[in-house]
Amino acid sequence: MSRRLAVAVVGVVLVIAGAVGACGGDSTPVEAGATTPTSAGPVSSATSASSTTVGSTTPPPATTVAPPTPPARTVALGQDFPVDVGESVTIAGEGLTVTYVEVMADSRCPPDVQCIWAGNATIAVALAKAGEPSATVPLNTMEGPKTAAYSSYTVALLDLAWGPSPTARLRVT
Repeated sequence: MSRRLAVAVVGVVLVIAGAVGACGGDSTPVEAGATTPTSAGPVSSATSASSTTVGSTTPPPATTVAPPTPPARTVALGQDFPVDVGESVTIAGEGLTVTYVEVMADSRCPPDVQCIWAGNATIAVALAKAGEPSATVPLNTMEGPKTAAYSSYTVALLDLAWGPSPTARLRVT
């Protein structure tokens, strides 16, 4: 916003504030040196200076409530399990939580297409256990590690479906 426009906006707000005060409305103080009208007509409450913030770039507080996170599924240690992007799974009796965070890269050949090279996909998996620092590890379908160590556990990417948010099949041992 240019300086002239900003000064004009502030002047209009101050004039409205003075008019509201003169009409018995909100007694918003007017800055020293500002001019106020000598007679003012009715001012709607929608233009009241008390509800206007000049130069503010902060959005109003959000009024929406995030949907509750579904409880994590529980699987046995050593059991293969499918997991979707953003989903968490707890390893029974271990206190270990495995979360499929995102697909980091996917250069795999699409289904029903014959490619010279099958390609590789890399996903990020977050691992957390009480009393241990959490870690996010990459797992690959072809090139690079298909497994990662965390604490006394090994997490393995067994399979990754095709698509924009593919389901992964993991195993923790």
